[in-house]
Amino acid sequence: MLTPQNICLIWLLLLLRVAGAVKLDAFRSTGDSTHSLDHSSGLSEAMGRIFDSADACDFLIVARTEDSSETVSQTICAHKVILLPFRPFNVSKGAESITISMSRPCLQHFTTFIRYLYTREVNVTTSSLRCIHWMASHFGAKRLMEDAGRLFTEVLPEDRSFKVQLSLYNYATETGDLLLQENCLRYLAWNYHNLTTSPAWTQLSVQLLESLLLRADLVAPDEYFVLRSVESWITDQGNSTTLETQAKLLSHVRFPMIPAERLHDLESSSPLYSAHRGLYQEKMLKALQFNVLLFSKIQASPAFNKEDADYQSRIYTGGPWSTVLDPSKDQQPVYFPPPSRRNPYDRYSRLNPSRTSFGVSSYTLAASLETPVHNSLIFQKDKVQWRANILQTQQDCSNEGLVCDSLPMARLRAQRSVFQDKVSFRNRLLLMCRGSYVVQVQDFKNDVSPVKVNGTYVVSYPCPGDQYTFQFVVRPQYV
Repeated sequence: MLTPQNICLIWLLLLLRVAGAVKLDAFRSTGDSTHSLDHSSGLSEAMGRIFDSADACDFLIVARTEDSSETVSQTICAHKVILLPFRPFNVSKGAESITISMSRPCLQHFTTFIRYLYTREVNVTTSSLRCIHWMASHFGAKRLMEDAGRLFTEVLPEDRSFKVQLSLYNYATETGDLLLQENCLRYLAWNYHNLTTSPAWTQLSVQLLESLLLRADLVAPDEYFVLRSVESWITDQGNSTTLETQAKLLSHVRFPMIPAERLHDLESSSPLYSAHRGLYQEKMLKALQFNVLLFSKIQASPAFNKEDADYQSRIYTGGPWSTVLDPSKDQQPVYFPPPSRRNPYDRYSRLNPSRTSFGVSSYTLAASLETPVHNSLIFQKDKVQWRANILQTQQDCSNEGLVCDSLPMARLRAQRSVFQDKVSFRNRLLLMCRGSYVVQVQDFKNDVSPVKVNGTYVVSYPCPGDQYTFQFVVRPQYV
């Protein structure tokens, strides 16, 4: 039989284990020699047996559902000394029991959570994660809450229907978890194209869709695609959205970023043009001015606001603004003859960046693309040639005149200088898991962007097997 004194001793040992390993000074000589015995590895198992047996338990926890149509409850007999650090249980006030209300889905995981308070160990599944996080947050199990919160990013890519992502976003909104909100929003923005074709698309709330449309890191083929997706969402909602709400959503579409040829067709092709004629005409006039006037002329207008998001591009992956490199498909062997058989005037053999040595084959992962200097209509004939490649060895970097801090290194470089003092390029590198969903978006600095840091892929969302494809995106901006 366990006495209260023994339980207190076990609890003290548990606290020591949380802070670090329990170390017992088994022997101390008259000198400086200390011999430590550490038996803490079995403590979690022992505490689990105490919970399972409920021996000497002295505090009843009654958990019940909040569903008024049917009340389901669960009773656990626990130990006050274990619950004492978790203030919401109120065991320090002399109470003998507590009743807790929770949702029915979380009720089935409540015993698992209480057992964690004894053992500090728990197996979390995709279906239980949200409930474990809520209970940890509600009862003050801070470390469990933080670790469970980090797991949310692990499960976000698992559901191709996007229902889990929407559920987690709604949960984050309800609980005020801003970090989880941002993680969900960022994943949805980076994978906007897939989201629009998923079963969850029509289930997006107005607030969620508006939050996505406000983001500059939204990844889409082009802005016309964004407009069409918003129109489709509004149409699918039927009469459930007011004209005012529709107009608010449409106002976040960046019309000046829509290709000029698409603007011409909007009056006849848009299903919402007649209902919002004034808004469309105002936005289209703004877009046409952007496409046919020099930016200096637009800046001279009293109505111009350089902070206006309408003049800022998102991350457009459609032609001609991006190219994709897939290491599993795009690496091509290149043979370099020995010097005696090489033409010294052969520009290709002298400048090819994949050269490592003569008389051997090497592999290059590179592509070229051509874009206008800017996406406004007046620059359509002024082209820039770009070279996109993945530098895989230090020799590759050396041949490019670089010293790479890490490998591999992505590079996106204009093949000639762009003499437009009003245009800058804020290009992006997208890491896509198996070519199906975006797990990371990062900047280029001095035309390069590290793919790995300290030999490890640094990504916001997991990719099983680290099977990545790399998408290079050119993003011209007026400055």
